[in-house]
Amino acid sequence: MKLSLSEDSPIDTTLVNSATGLEHYKVETKKVRGHATTIISRPREFARDSLFRDTDSVYSDTATITNEHEEVAAIEWHVHRSSKLRYDGLEIDTREFMPNERSGTFSRAGPPMVWGPDGTRFRWNRSILETTDDARTPIASFQKSEPEAGRPHAMLEIMPAGEYMCDIIMISWVYVETMARKLHQVKNREVKEAIDAAVDGGWMSSVMAANIMGPAVIVQGDLILKKVKAQLRPGTSPKDISQAEIIVPAEFGVTSLRAQKSLGLVGGTPNYLPVAGFESPDVPARTYHYSADGRLYAYGLPTGVRIYQAEGAQLLQELQLPNIVELKFSPRGTYLSTWERPVKLEDGSQHKNLRIFSVSTGEELISFSQKSQEGWDLQYTISESHAIRLVSQEIQVYRPSEWSKGIVDKLKVEGATSVALSPGLNPSIAVFVAEKKASQITHGAPASIKIYGLMTLNAQPTCSKTFYKADRSQIKWNTLGTQVLLLTQTEVDNSNKSYYGETMLYLLSAAGNFDCRVTLDKDGPIHDFAWSPNSKEFGVVYGYMPAKTVLFDQRVHTLHDFGASPHNFISFNPQGRLLILAGFGNLAGKLDIIDRRTLQKVCTIDAPNTSHCEWSPDGRFIMTATLSPRLRVDNGIKVWHCSGPLMHFQAIEELYQTSWRPTPIDAIAAFPQGVPLAPEPSASVSDMAKLAKPTPSKPAGAYRPPGARGQATPSLFKREDEGGAARMPTNGTATPPRGPYTRSPGPVPGSNGYAQGQQNGGRRHVPGAPPPNANSPTPEDREKKNKKKKDKKKEGGKDKAQPGTPNGDSAPTPIVAPIPKPAFIDISPDVVEAVGGDGGSVPPTPGGDLLLDPVAKKIRNLNKKLKAIDELKEKLTRGERLEVTQLKKIQGEGDLRKELATLTPA
Repeated sequence: MKLSLSEDSPIDTTLVNSATGLEHYKVETKKVRGHATTIISRPREFARDSLFRDTDSVYSDTATITNEHEEVAAIEWHVHRSSKLRYDGLEIDTREFMPNERSGTFSRAGPPMVWGPDGTRFRWNRSILETTDDARTPIASFQKSEPEAGRPHAMLEIMPAGEYMCDIIMISWVYVETMARKLHQVKNREVKEAIDAAVDGGWMSSVMAANIMGPAVIVQGDLILKKVKAQLRPGTSPKDISQAEIIVPAEFGVTSLRAQKSLGLVGGTPNYLPVAGFESPDVPARTYHYSADGRLYAYGLPTGVRIYQAEGAQLLQELQLPNIVELKFSPRGTYLSTWERPVKLEDGSQHKNLRIFSVSTGEELISFSQKSQEGWDLQYTISESHAIRLVSQEIQVYRPSEWSKGIVDKLKVEGATSVALSPGLNPSIAVFVAEKKASQITHGAPASIKIYGLMTLNAQPTCSKTFYKADRSQIKWNTLGTQVLLLTQTEVDNSNKSYYGETMLYLLSAAGNFDCRVTLDKDGPIHDFAWSPNSKEFGVVYGYMPAKTVLFDQRVHTLHDFGASPHNFISFNPQGRLLILAGFGNLAGKLDIIDRRTLQKVCTIDAPNTSHCEWSPDGRFIMTATLSPRLRVDNGIKVWHCSGPLMHFQAIEELYQTSWRPTPIDAIAAFPQGVPLAPEPSASVSDMAKLAKPTPSKPAGAYRPPGARGQATPSLFKREDEGGAARMPTNGTATPPRGPYTRSPGPVPGSNGYAQGQQNGGRRHVPGAPPPNANSPTPEDREKKNKKKKDKKKEGGKDKAQPGTPNGDSAPTPIVAPIPKPAFIDISPDVVEAVGGDGGSVPPTPGGDLLLDPVAKKIRNLNKKLKAIDELKEKLTRGERLEVTQLKKIQGEGDLRKELATLTPA
């Protein structure tokens, strides 16, 4: 049951069922007997919880008992003593109703507790009410309003397991949420007062103070207050304390860096100093990992694994585990999984190379044999109540609180190659089955994806879809776990359009009420796709370069088309307000930052050679890194502000791994209405600018031959997004296909359009040079030459020796070679040898010209031209592109036919 709040206040709001639209609870605060009193009531048509005692009335002096509502409970707030709760005819202290897990009161020592009507204990952990056993089964959860993420109203969700105690959940939520907001207000006020004093004393700049009073104050308020108050101790001079002690604490915005010879933690803006108290190991680390909430940090050494409390870098556990290659925490940091390369044991038994450890005790709980490093870890539900694993086409389910019981449920899916467990409180499992190729022995079968409910694993799948052309898959659930995107890919592209196989994208709903293929309007591979944090939209980058990027909603309707650009990467910031469209790998490395609200570009960041890109948890900074072994030069990290400026640069030799320290989204301040201003960059940025090589005043640009300088770039050589011709996909070969009658490329499909203007039987034409047949004799010249030969033969019998011959008396007369005339290109339709025509120069048949009169020769030439025009018209009907000269030739068809009609006898 999901109850939507009319107002973002736990003490003055109305809670309405999102499914039915009916009011369930009303909360209002009034002055009663001199104290602020919050009264929780509900409409009379709703019956009281079945396990509560049936009392006819509560307190008659309350003003909330009307004909429409009846009072459920009232909280009388006190400042200097415990507040009072009136509920079910009783009046008790709130600390008795909700004691703290450690101290027995509501304080910072631990999460508050609450008892159900059947005596079961529950605990409010952040915004989730859960059981106190190892299963941590969620009973209720509260989500704040996030308009940018598509959630305009806050929501209290009560799970089916908690619907029998709705009143207790409602009372405890009002109390816990109110006290948490008061605690944050007090903390922020104390920090602001201390920071104002530091600014007035000249110990802190206003920009630095603005950075501190950002999202860090909620998470690290106590630590900031401690550091700033250190400046205010009597007898302490501001000069005695370094400025680093009064900046945003290093624990917020931390980045972890693992290189070949070092491992370190670096703090955030503005100085990016190493985290105090963390000692780098003496030997190289093989890997590291943060827990999802950022509380824990672990890294693997050749001799073992060390687990730290991330805040303060306190060592918690050290496990003697040699040869560890991978490690990972469970969602809540209760368990740590490790993987090492499988080896053959001497006794012949299987090597249990996948191990699960308890983080609190360091005890090994269970172990498995896992050969493949891809998808090696178990997949946990968000509450850690269950964990799944795919083994030999069988999905095995475990209960982490009872590892010793082994498999508690399983499902056999023939041909299953990958599974993905959804997030959310009602988890589902997506199972992908690859396409089975037909052979002489077995029949083929299409690929498929099936979605099963985790709690109803052996029932029929809630959603399934079959399709072809799918050998591999990539599965991405949305944040709520209600819909899933499936990217399929074949090993080989049968159409010969891509080296990497064909790709398809499908969208399916976990409830089974929607599934479809995502239709894309441009040929080419799907480079990247990503869900928005609001779970209601996703972006896809697809098509041959320059690729297109489109935003779709949850019903695959186009929300916005960003056009064609050289991009192959998309990423939303954690708040869903900004997104990155970038081109990495063999592209230039430019990042376009887009404001999702306005769909306008905020800025463009130039980050060449980027091999890792990641948003900071607060969504205001971007880290780009050049990692080894992808690139072994210029390794290091760069931190950019979302508005464009570079904030920090750190060069690290042979950097292997880097990432931000995670921070829960509900522990970070909401993203502002506008794009925030950038703080001052660190000193490393100015140092990098000084060491940078001076750029030439005038860019060199692309080389142009002398004949093409000062002219506009032809559309043939422009990119599609710059106004050039549309790219025609090739068949995967490096050289365009040859024409049927010549060595030069012909205008066939798949030649990228570079041979479209050539003749199928013509010779290759070099741009800028005269055409190959410019100096060849025309039919008229050949006719004159043949006539001279005939006349010479008739006169040859009269005189055997002519003057100037060796038999005569005169000396030989020197022969002067004729000066060739300048070549020219005639593009008129009457000239067969025009550049780009399809007729070409036909070699004369020996003796053919002597048998035809001039009229017959003219008719023959006209027929050749008409035949060439017919061939061009066929190409035009097939959709091929023709040159301007070829189109002019088609336009002159009528004149040629008229001329032919005058020469042909009736």
